[in-house]
Amino acid sequence: MQTILSSLLAVALVIAAAPSTAFDPGHLAQLKNTKKCPRCDLTNADLRNAILNGAHLDGADLTNADLRKAHLAGAQLNKANLTSAVLSDANLNGANLIQANLRGARLFRANLSGANLSKANLIDARLRFAKLLGAILDGVKLCRTMMANIKIRYRNDHCPK
Repeated sequence: MQTILSSLLAVALVIAAAPSTAFDPGHLAQLKNTKKCPRCDLTNADLRNAILNGAHLDGADLTNADLRKAHLAGAQLNKANLTSAVLSDANLNGANLIQANLRGARLFRANLSGANLSKANLIDARLRFAKLLGAILDGVKLCRTMMANIKIRYRNDHCPK
């Protein structure tokens, strides 16, 4: 009997210690219905082709989220966690990503024109063929960032003289 209890306790401890790997379904429904879900857990959410222009996702956890071809123009993603998110072919034109964590994110052919990426973490991110025309990149972390074949032009009003 004691062996069974010990085994059950061990299994319970492993389950309790395991990190959450799924998004909160209520948060996903809230985002789809209102386009407002600050500080939501959308870890691993499938948001391919989602129409989220102007969405409010400040502080949201979008770790490993699939945002391929998502429409996020003008979205508020300040301090959002987009670690390892897939944003290939996403439209982030004019989005606010101030202090966003995009570590390891895939941004192939993403449109970040006019986006504010001030103090964003782009370490290990992949930006092949991305558009960054007029993007604000003050204080961006770019260690090991792949930036091949990108189109970039800094906004003069944010560049030091």
